[in-house]
Amino acid sequence: MTTIWDAVQARYGTEFLVNLTNPQSPESTTVNDTKGEAAVTDVMGDIRTYCGIDYDLWVADNNPAGPINSVAVDGVIAKLQVRTGSGGSASSENHSNYIDRLKAVARITGRDRVMPKTGSILVPSDEQIGNEVVRPDFDRRRFDDLIPNPPGDNRDPNTIGQ
Repeated sequence: MTTIWDAVQARYGTEFLVNLTNPQSPESTTVNDTKGEAAVTDVMGDIRTYCGIDYDLWVADNNPAGPINSVAVDGVIAKLQVRTGSGGSASSENHSNYIDRLKAVARITGRDRVMPKTGSILVPSDEQIGNEVVRPDFDRRRFDDLIPNPPGDNRDPNTIGQ
């Protein structure tokens, strides 16, 4: 299985990655894999936070990794650019775009997977019988003025009525 860091290295040139992973060391000639892997770890955390899925489990379950990998690669670059401190507003903008894309991926992955279900044996009442609107007992008009815990009530709601 190809890792995210391998995907980054396959898509970007070595010189670019050398400069990006060694910002305080201009004489460096090799890519600093430790910094790259740290950025990958952060991106995997972002995937968990914004998409609600664990990247490794998602890929292991043979789910389509294409959309996530595309965003993850850009995320690693954005993380590294922000950390160099030399990208200015462009690096912040790249990072914001990466987060926006993660949110878009969330709509087709983890955040859009749970469909509401119920095992209830209760059947909702019809909302209208003929011309009359039927309301459940808890939705009667007499409760319209009821304000639970009004502003002047400083009592602990757990001890009221005891």
